[in-house]
Amino acid sequence: MGADRIVDAVAAYEIYGGPVIVIDFGTATTYDVVNENGEFIAAITSPGIQISADALWSKAAQLPNIEIQKPKSILARNTITSMQAGLVYGYIGQVEYIVKEIKKELKMDYIKVVATGGLANIIFGETKYIDDYDLLLTMRGLKIIHAKNIDQIKKDK
Repeated sequence: MGADRIVDAVAAYEIYGGPVIVIDFGTATTYDVVNENGEFIAAITSPGIQISADALWSKAAQLPNIEIQKPKSILARNTITSMQAGLVYGYIGQVEYIVKEIKKELKMDYIKVVATGGLANIIFGETKYIDDYDLLLTMRGLKIIHAKNIDQIKKDK
């Protein structure tokens, strides 16, 4: 598990409480689950939205490089909006399905879900399965961990 995921999990728990799911829409789309005691209990990793878009245009000769944005309708009528619809609505579906399955397997109806990462703003607001969007979650986590370390150093003196 990468340091960024640990930092995000710490921040989400400290800021939003537990249990909490952190979804980071970065290079990979990651889902990290922290229980009510602040313990990391599960992780899911899928290709990020940008990686998926890059794979489409770089591996399919006829598909262009596109801007990732939600089209006005899922019912696309041209190549660009077709790709945008598949990417954006596909990720909305992924988020909803994975969060639903996490809740089902943990037998928890409610778990706070926090989104972060560079492309989270595209998905947040498009689904009721994400409660909060925190673009600065990783930075907040670094600050929290730093403060905890300073406190521990002071106690150890």
